[in-house]
Amino acid sequence: MFKKITVFCIVITFWFITSCAVELKEEFIRGYSVVRFSSLKKYADKGFLITPSETYGANYNSIGFISIEKMLDAEAKIVEKKVEIPDPERPGRKKEITKKNREWSAPNLTELELETMIDEIYQQSRSKGADAIINFKIELIERELSNPSELQVGGRVSGFAIDRLD
Repeated sequence: MFKKITVFCIVITFWFITSCAVELKEEFIRGYSVVRFSSLKKYADKGFLITPSETYGANYNSIGFISIEKMLDAEAKIVEKKVEIPDPERPGRKKEITKKNREWSAPNLTELELETMIDEIYQQSRSKGADAIINFKIELIERELSNPSELQVGGRVSGFAIDRLD
């Protein structure tokens, strides 16, 4: 009798361990390249200087730091996926269930949106009396939403507006 109980306990333990194991699947994430080019020529043609340099080598009046941030829409969709789980009514067998997950999709910042942000920083600086932006930076940013796997993407354009005196 003791042997039967021991064998039964071993079988139940083995069944429990194998039914709770996480199945690992090979995954592949395709690499990619992104080339971004933002022309600043139209501003230079208007006599407005935009430079990543942290300093300006001649006399100027400081206007102020300027930053424009744009976050893109993020959309959650409910995605149904069929998964197999151990069937509690039939030990050793599996049953298929439909599992619902919320998946976020967030687009990437487009060239047009980036150009719009640069136009806006130019207009804002110009309206404050600036004729140049030094320490000009473009950054792609990500913000976590309620769950670390949920990201909202966007961009930030910033710099220091000055009025050149020479």
